[in-house]
Amino acid sequence: MTLTRFKNSRLSAISKIEEYNAGTHFLIRIRTDKTDAEVKRIGNEKGLHISLYSAYSADQKREKEDECCLVINYAGITEDNIDEVIKRMEDIFV
Repeated sequence: MTLTRFKNSRLSAISKIEEYNAGTHFLIRIRTDKTDAEVKRIGNEKGLHISLYSAYSADQKREKEDECCLVINYAGITEDNIDEVIKRMEDIFV
């Protein structure tokens, strides 16, 4: 249900979801001109804990300059809060 809601949101036009059957997380790659620092700051201002894929890489850099990759934890998103989480993410990126 979670992935379907993301795929049906306004984010779908600028993003790609990657799921590797890892169980607890999925990746969402979002085209943006914002830096990782800007995304993290705006997310914090909107009450979102943003986990950036680049933070897990050795050089802490993006794979693509115009794309931000977020690590989304399924446990942090419930049926009760998913619409609000997506709305806040849309506010950041759309």
